[in-house]
Amino acid sequence: MCTDAKTRWIIGSPSIGSNRRDGDITPEEVIRMIGGTYRLAAVAIDVGTEEFARQARRISDELQIRRRLWRWRRRSRSESLVSTRI
Repeated sequence: MCTDAKTRWIIGSPSIGSNRRDGDITPEEVIRMIGGTYRLAAVAIDVGTEEFARQARRISDELQIRRRLWRWRRRSRSESLVSTRI
């Protein structure tokens, strides 16, 4: 089974027969068995897209927290101004 080292996603499962005489298999043969370079490029795009989505969610969450904090500070300042005028 071939997996991506970073994400642990399964890329493919080449069937390598136990009756191979030479015993060694080249990386090119494994790539061909799991779908070729097109499959590897598609997996790289999937990994990149997932990483981009994760970063976008993290940034969105950070901005949402900052907006809430800004609104809370703005509201607390306006309330303190009102209470000092009374």
